[in-house]
Amino acid sequence: MLCLQSKGLNSGVTSPNGLDWSEDFRLAMTTQKGLLIYTLVPDPGVLQMHLNLKMHLVPNDSLANPYIHQLGIDKQDLLRQLQPCEQHRVASLYYRFPVSENGKPPHRGTEIAKWTPKHAISFNDLALITLSEDCWLKVWCQVSPNSWTPQVDVSKLWHSYLVQHKWKPITQKNPSSTTSTLERGLRDLKSRLMAVCTSTFAWSPVIAFEGQYCSVLVTAQRSGHVVFWLSTAKDQSGPHKLEIISVLHSGLAEISFLGWFKIEEHKFFLFLGSVDGRVKVMTLDWKVKSKPTLTESGLVWDCSDRARVSFVQVIDHSIQGSTHSLRLILAKDSYLSGLDLKVNETRVKIHGQKSIPTGPSRIVNFVHLPSGIKLIFNEIGAPQHINLNRNLQSLSLSKYTMDLSHNHYKCNGAQLSPGGGILAVLQSINTYYDHLLIRTPGRISFLNRENWPVILERLLTNPDFELQPDSAEVLRLGMLGDEDLNIGQLRDKVHASKGHLKGKFWLLNFLANLAENHDLHDQLNLDVNRTATAILKLHATDLKQSDLNSNAQHFLQICSEEPNMSSDFDWLCRFCDSKVKSESWDQVTCQNDHSWPRCILSLGVADSEDLLMCPACDCVALPNVVELVEIENVVKVHDLIVGREHKIARNHSANVLKPILFSDQQDADFDPLLLFISGPY
Repeated sequence: MLCLQSKGLNSGVTSPNGLDWSEDFRLAMTTQKGLLIYTLVPDPGVLQMHLNLKMHLVPNDSLANPYIHQLGIDKQDLLRQLQPCEQHRVASLYYRFPVSENGKPPHRGTEIAKWTPKHAISFNDLALITLSEDCWLKVWCQVSPNSWTPQVDVSKLWHSYLVQHKWKPITQKNPSSTTSTLERGLRDLKSRLMAVCTSTFAWSPVIAFEGQYCSVLVTAQRSGHVVFWLSTAKDQSGPHKLEIISVLHSGLAEISFLGWFKIEEHKFFLFLGSVDGRVKVMTLDWKVKSKPTLTESGLVWDCSDRARVSFVQVIDHSIQGSTHSLRLILAKDSYLSGLDLKVNETRVKIHGQKSIPTGPSRIVNFVHLPSGIKLIFNEIGAPQHINLNRNLQSLSLSKYTMDLSHNHYKCNGAQLSPGGGILAVLQSINTYYDHLLIRTPGRISFLNRENWPVILERLLTNPDFELQPDSAEVLRLGMLGDEDLNIGQLRDKVHASKGHLKGKFWLLNFLANLAENHDLHDQLNLDVNRTATAILKLHATDLKQSDLNSNAQHFLQICSEEPNMSSDFDWLCRFCDSKVKSESWDQVTCQNDHSWPRCILSLGVADSEDLLMCPACDCVALPNVVELVEIENVVKVHDLIVGREHKIARNHSANVLKPILFSDQQDADFDPLLLFISGPY
């Protein structure tokens, strides 16, 4: 792997695994100053040799977690009953949660930050769920390009649930009758504190039920309790609601890992790993909305060896009747374990096991490359390649070459981008008394998995290959760095290829910007406009074919650009109240020759009061790209299609939700990225 770019961070990285990619190519990192978010924007107009990343910082919360001090027990009363030499029994419970001193709150950074799956919270955008160092769990939503706000306080909901049920869900059922009142008070204080403190969390994949998107958030408390929350995506503004559907004790110590694995359409395995080394698997069967069935299948690792579980990864899966055959990779401190087992809803049977040491430091991450290569990253040292064939006893490790220095650095996370094109590695300084510790206490590095000629060849030869933002950036940087790049030959290859239309559009756009002083500049611009026209026509046809309340064949005739196509749909001109005289794929003309553009999303008539917006979904109108008019006076095609703000509008005729990317600032100069329109072309 070659390093594309390394960026120094002006704040330290304390989280052992503080890195996570979102489905829309945003990277969240936990730093001492706050949550750092990088957005990858594959801009064909940028001609500089670095990744086009937009940065935003979400500062740390200045407030402390209030719920760890609201336990319904008077701590001062317990302290008065204890001897001075025993008062540490109360103070030791709160050593991780210091109170404010001299009016300055202590540092409360983010320990874990993960992106929610698509449609887990809302139709509009993804959300961030964060866990602070004082165990405050929140769900954050983006309200503007540079502003995030807490949407759901999960810790508050959990605390309110315990208070409402008088702490019965976590109370010991059979306390000893000989225990003194003081001992019971100390025991209750500890159990309640551990119950309100969240140790980790995981969000399940999303399931569609009759047009609604549902998912399950599972949170693990330090007491060993596991809480299951039901989430339903919203298509409107307002506070989101999480509903508790189950609370149970895992039978484990403090849980350090939670991971979902989908085995069937409505069935999942949930793996739970604890700090004492044990691993359990549960089955969630979800065939009826709001009524998932939870079953404890059994222990995958039943030995309490005190080796903290970092992750559980399924690398092979097969089904035989009601039994699932799994091959797992477990990371426990600095040891890597492989397991072959068979699991059903009530039983776990292990058929093979092997464990090997990986080095002097603990394992941080597991990365599975699309090429089949499996890597593990330790805190100290270079990544290692997992060698494993059908025989589990062949499990071994070998060094993996990577264009990245690991001397004096500690790894704090490594993750592959959703498209599989870029590997992000987060590191922090791991040496004492070094000037780098003050200048750049951390760094984030981006490495490419494939060379750009491989991506280009796949784009031009495979019509099913969709150009993802990460691959587009690798391709852009590769062509910029190639001094022997022949624009004319590459243009001819694009014309002769049968590749993905939206990928070709992005490539032609980049070549047009690259050839600004080239003889082919005007021809490339003409190619860009023609390709944009073709994509919009296909997009329009796809929308109308999916509209169950319209005549798809009639609209296909409209897209053929035959003149004076008549229509009998019920619409009256806003100017003269006359009926339709003719219509085409991009506009409608009334009997008095008043022309109206179509909505870019629903392709209905955009005749609202501002004359450019659809009255049904508030989306902008289509530009006249067929005539190739000067685009200084109209909104560019790509300005309508792309932007970093997402909105889901409703197709008013078919009541079908369709995603579209648009810009709040319609006069902003965005570059064309039509490859992000949904559609198989």
